[in-house]
Amino acid sequence: MDIEYLVWLQNLRGEVGEGVEKFVTLFTDGSVAATLILSAIIFWCVDKKTGKFLLLVMAFSRICNQILKNTFCVYRPWILDLSVHPVPSVMNEASSYSFPSGHTNIATAVYGGVAYRCWKKFPLIAFLCVVTILLTAFSRNFLGVHTPQDVLTAMLVTSFMIICVDKLMAKIDGDAQKENLITIAGIIFAVIVTAYFMLKSYPVDYLNGKVIVQPRNAIHDAIGSVGTFTGILIGLELERRFVNFKTNVNFSLKICRLIIGVVFIAATNFLLIPELKHLDLGALEKFLRWFLTYLVVIFLVPLAFSQFEGNYHIKQIFPST
Repeated sequence: MDIEYLVWLQNLRGEVGEGVEKFVTLFTDGSVAATLILSAIIFWCVDKKTGKFLLLVMAFSRICNQILKNTFCVYRPWILDLSVHPVPSVMNEASSYSFPSGHTNIATAVYGGVAYRCWKKFPLIAFLCVVTILLTAFSRNFLGVHTPQDVLTAMLVTSFMIICVDKLMAKIDGDAQKENLITIAGIIFAVIVTAYFMLKSYPVDYLNGKVIVQPRNAIHDAIGSVGTFTGILIGLELERRFVNFKTNVNFSLKICRLIIGVVFIAATNFLLIPELKHLDLGALEKFLRWFLTYLVVIFLVPLAFSQFEGNYHIKQIFPST
């Protein structure tokens, strides 16, 4: 049934043309890429507690999604059935396992988290977030890189994590000792999960003389999720201890925060991360890429704009509300 659905979508792609394929590809990649910026803007400028909630959902859901991927080791649809022909440009990027969908997981974590937090006060925003999740999930089927069960499982697991993180934050709200314990427990968990990813066995099957999924690709992607997880936990701990900024500042200061944030993120993505790739560090490069990205967003950017706002003369120009 799932393969029949993908083949039907495949035929539909042939009828609508390459222009629609390119648009859907851009949409799904754009919706996922925007999650980092959206969560960062909310964290820096809108509501710090909601931003922290979104980041923690991302941390826990990403690592859980990757545990499922590397445990079940489900091959992509075109491996399961040769009648499935995905969009070539997207197929080249799908070098690891299929179940559950990573794109759907990320979209559900952030857009689902926003919808969960604001559906009472801002139902239109919540509705648009849910639509974005559904379109992202559908796009993975439309492009032929995931089965319906891949995207449905990702949405369900991540929705469960949204509820769990909400309850966790309610229990530790403002309690520094409990937050310390969560960080320590999280780091221990990350070490255990890393050992699992590195030491477990992976299937080595061949198609046309080539290994279908190289175990190192699966391990590298998994270690990247550990980088996200630890980067968020450690970033939040450092921010709480050494910065502890507030979001109740005026609009001018919020614009300054955005400018500082964009500069730092651009420097990380266009200067630091390319240098890491040149070092050929393997799984460590994947870890550092995401660890440093979230450490910059959560700790270094707030540290920078807090130093900027802490100047006496700046305070006179941009008074806090």
